[in-house]
Amino acid sequence: MPVIYSLSIGSREHLNTSLVFMMAMTDRALEYRHNLRKHEILGLLFLFFAASLFGLGLYLIMWGANRPIFYGSLDYLLNGKELLLFPLLFGTAAVLWALGSIELREATPGKRRGE
Repeated sequence: MPVIYSLSIGSREHLNTSLVFMMAMTDRALEYRHNLRKHEILGLLFLFFAASLFGLGLYLIMWGANRPIFYGSLDYLLNGKELLLFPLLFGTAAVLWALGSIELREATPGKRRGE
């Protein structure tokens, strides 16, 4: 709030010092080392992509179920190659979820390593 306060009063000195302080904070934040290992970051990415694929699969199921109602004809039911999307999306999501959980097995919250 110091920046908003200095703008309302018109004090430029306070604004300049707060901006310098915020720039120093970002430099310090860039130097901060985290305790996640590379395989744990990879596990988090696996879980993110697995959840994304699962959500996309659910969306396609809902759209496939409502498509005949939307277009008003049973000709728009899911058929043929569209049915292959479900095992592809849900199977890939399940494999990525399993791999991500294996990679994150050692990453317990609050665990201090290597300090």
